[in-house]
Amino acid sequence: MVNQNRLSYLDALRGVAVIMVLMVHAMQFKEQLHLPSSLLNILDGGKFGVQLFFVISSFTIFYTLDNGDNRTIPFLIRRFFRIAPLYYVAVIFYTVIGNNYNNGVWANVFFVHGFSIHYINSIVPGGWSIGIEMLFYVLAPVLFKYIKNTNGALIFFMITLIGSFGLIYLVKFLRLDTASEAASYFYFWLPNQLPIFSIGIVLYFSIFKPFNNLQSVLFLLMSIALLSVLAQLSLFRVHIVVSILFAGIIWLLANSGSKFTFLINNFTLFLGKISYSIYLVQYAMMHFFKSFNLCNFFGQNIPVWKELINYVVNFFLLSIGSVAVSYLLFHLIEKPSQSMGRFLIKRIGYSK
Repeated sequence: MVNQNRLSYLDALRGVAVIMVLMVHAMQFKEQLHLPSSLLNILDGGKFGVQLFFVISSFTIFYTLDNGDNRTIPFLIRRFFRIAPLYYVAVIFYTVIGNNYNNGVWANVFFVHGFSIHYINSIVPGGWSIGIEMLFYVLAPVLFKYIKNTNGALIFFMITLIGSFGLIYLVKFLRLDTASEAASYFYFWLPNQLPIFSIGIVLYFSIFKPFNNLQSVLFLLMSIALLSVLAQLSLFRVHIVVSILFAGIIWLLANSGSKFTFLINNFTLFLGKISYSIYLVQYAMMHFFKSFNLCNFFGQNIPVWKELINYVVNFFLLSIGSVAVSYLLFHLIEKPSQSMGRFLIKRIGYSK
C-alpha cells in the first residue's frame, strides 16, 4: 500500500539530493584532492544529485496536476513564483561578484539560457539545471494531457531515450561537440535530460496507477540499465542508469515496510524543505570561504589522512554555512514568493 503522507519520502530525498550536491562541490575547494581513486569516484557521484532532483520534480508535477488544479496558467504561475524570485536574486548576486554583466544575464532572466551553448551555465553556477527545469515546466501541461497511464509513460520514456541517443550521435557525427564548452552543453541540454524527467513520470504512474506485473517491468528496466553499464552500451548513459536506480529507491520508499525508510527523518526533511535555496547558495558560500581563507586549513601537499580530514572540514563548513543562509532565504524570499503566486492566481480569477 502506498504511503501518501504528503509524499514525505520525496521531501526527504530532496534533502539527500542536496547533500550529494554539497558533497561533490566541497571537492572544488582544492584544485586536486590526493585521495584514493575509489573514494574520489564516490564523492564525484554526488553530481547525480541533480538527476535525483529531476526525477522527484517530474513525479511531483504529475502528482500535483493529477490531484489538484491542472489548468495551465495557474500551474505556470505557481511554478514561476516557486523558482524565479530566488533565482533572480542569485542572478544579481553572481553577476555582481563575477563582474559578468554582458554574459547572458537576460537569457537567464527569461529562462532561455538552456538554448544557448554560451549562456546555459554562464551566470549562476549550476544554473543550467534551473533553465532545464523551467523548460520542462512549459512542457509538463502538454505531457500531462496526453500521458494517461503507465503504458503511455513508458512509451514516452522510450521516445526520449531513443531521441536523446540519436541526437547525441548526430552531434558527434557533425563534430559539434569538439569544443569543451559545446561538450558540456550537450550534456546539460534538455534532450539529454528529458529521459530523466520521463523516468519520474513512469514512476508516478507505477506507484499511483499501476498495472499487473509492474514490479517485473521495473525490475527489467533496472536490470537493463545495469547491464548496459557493464556492457558499455551508450543507450543507457550513466546519468540515466543512476536515475532508474533512484526511481527504484523511491518506489520502495513509497510502499510501506521498505527497508529504506531510515532515509526519512527530521534532518533530511528539513534539508529537503530548503534544498532549492541551498542549491543556489552553496556557490556563494564557497566564494566566501575561499575569499577569507576559511578552508583548506591543512595546506596543500599533505598526507592522505590529513587530506581526508581537510575535505570533511570543508564539507561541513560549506554545509553549515549554506544551510544557515538558506534557512533565512527560504523564509524571506521563497515562502513570500509562493504566497504572492497564490495571490496572483486568485486575483486574476483562476482560483477554484
